[in-house]
Amino acid sequence: MILFSKEKELILKILNGVLLVWFLGAIVFTLNNGINLLVDEPSIEDKIETCKMQCVEEEGKDCGCDSMYYYDDSEHYELKSLYYSIANVIVVGTALYFLNKKKSTKK
Repeated sequence: MILFSKEKELILKILNGVLLVWFLGAIVFTLNNGINLLVDEPSIEDKIETCKMQCVEEEGKDCGCDSMYYYDDSEHYELKSLYYSIANVIVVGTALYFLNKKKSTKK
């Protein structure tokens, strides 16, 4: 599979270039999402407890610690983003493959 051969028309070379850049970007984005999903963030419960202890020590008022850490459910959205980026890699990779697949000649 030669993306930029001399026999290809200019429009196919441009399309291959765009798809190749898109494919590389999609791979980088997928790896970034995978790393963000695998690397653990500090526990939300620990942060909330620390915040509540500081509020009790200060004046006994409610500081809204629960609302400060609203991204409790962010793992769901990170996983969803990873699925989208994997689908993006598959779609662009498949388009590159079929666009540059050699035509079989039957004799």
